Amino acid sequence: MIADLVVAFGGDTDFDSDALVWGGTPAALAELLLAWHDLGVDGFRLRPAVNHTDLPAITDHVVPALQRAGRFRAGYPDGETLRERLGLPLAANRYAPVRSS
Repeated sequence: MIADLVVAFGGDTDFDSDALVWGGTPAALAELLLAWHDLGVDGFRLRPAVNHTDLPAITDHVVPALQRAGRFRAGYPDGETLRERLGLPLAANRYAPVRSS
């Protein structure tokens, strides 16, 4: 199960949305996400209500709190590509010369 939340740190939670709306602090949101994860929620879709204020709060405060709790990755393995992460084969290079026999 994935939880879908509109995140509004500015306090305005009057949104017409099919998602739950969060209007607390970044620290309280991190605690909520950790508690939900403990209850079996697999992931979270966080939708900033106002990108220029809510997105930085998520990236600067919520994500580090989840990383400190060991619940969010702190990086990717060196050299890992998205294709490798998804288990896809190496893509053919369409610019590589074709050798005729």
